[in-house]
Amino acid sequence: MVDKVVLDVGGTLFHTSRSTLERTSEYFRRSFAQKDQDNALEDGWQKQTIFLDSDPPAFRRLLAYMRHNTTIGVFPPDDPLLFATLLAECEYYGLTRLLEHVKARTHRHMNGITDEFAEDDDLEAARKFDAQTGGWQMALNSGLLPARYFEPTPPTPSRRIVQLVPTSGKTYYVIGHMASDALLLGPGQADAMIRMSQWVAKHSGLVRKVACFALVQDNDGTTLVEPMVLLSSEDQEACMSGQPGHVYQDDLNPNFLELYPHEKRMLLASEYMRSPAVTIFRKQVELDKLWTHLIVTDNAPPPEIGIEHGPQ
Repeated sequence: MVDKVVLDVGGTLFHTSRSTLERTSEYFRRSFAQKDQDNALEDGWQKQTIFLDSDPPAFRRLLAYMRHNTTIGVFPPDDPLLFATLLAECEYYGLTRLLEHVKARTHRHMNGITDEFAEDDDLEAARKFDAQTGGWQMALNSGLLPARYFEPTPPTPSRRIVQLVPTSGKTYYVIGHMASDALLLGPGQADAMIRMSQWVAKHSGLVRKVACFALVQDNDGTTLVEPMVLLSSEDQEACMSGQPGHVYQDDLNPNFLELYPHEKRMLLASEYMRSPAVTIFRKQVELDKLWTHLIVTDNAPPPEIGIEHGPQ
C-alpha cells in the first residue's frame, strides 16, 4: 500500500503520508477506508492528488499538529479569524483531541484552575466547557474565545464585604428573560400598564431566597448594597465546575457563622449572575437580556419557568 499522499488544499499542495493523516483525523480514516472499498480492484488512487476545499494557512497548522502531536504553535494569539477557522477545521476533520484541548484549557482559564493535574482530564473538562458556554461557536460569539484560551479571566477589582444586614422579611431574588411575552403588547395596548408584581408572578425564570444583604466596598472606596443569594442544591452542583460558591469569610466578624450558618451556600447577587449556577440555566441567553427583581412577601414565591425559553 502506497503511504505517500498529495493534498491540494485550496490550490496549495501538501505532501504527507496516509499514516500521518489517519493517526489523529477521523475524517481521513473514513475517507481512505471508503476509497479502499470503492477501488478494491484498482491500485492507483493513492497516487492521485486529493483536493480539499479548505484554508491553506489553517491546514498547514493542523498538519503540523498531526505530524508532531503537539499543540505548540497551532493557535495564533493575534489572529482571531484564523483561530476561528482552525476550530471549524478541527471539527470538520474530526481532530477530536485537539478540539478537546482548546475547550479544556479555556474551561480551566475561565474558572481559575491553575493545576491541570488536579482537575478532570481534557474530555471531562471539555464537557464542562460545553455545559458552561454552549459550545465553541457560542464562546467565539461571546468573546470568550480566543481570549480565554491564551490567558485566565482577568481578576476583578478586589471587593470586601464590610457589613451584613438581615432582611426585613421573606425576600426573593428573581431573574427573568426580557423577551418574555409580557413585554409584547397587542394593538391598542401601547399605553397599557402592567403591575410589576403581576408580571413577575407569571414570568420568573429563576427564583432564589435572599439570606441577607451585604454592604460591599471596592478598592476605590465605592460602596453598594447587594443581596446575598442562597444557593439551591442545583446551584451548588453547577458551581462545583470551578467557581467557588462562598463569600469572603476572612473579611467578616468571627460571629458570622453563628449568625449566618448558610455562609458556604451564598453568593453576592452580582457574582451569582455570572456563576455557572445561572449560565447553565440561561444557556444561549446573553446576560444583558436578563432582568432581576427583589420581592418581599409573606406568601409563596412565584413559580419558575426557566430562563432559556424566551417568549412564553
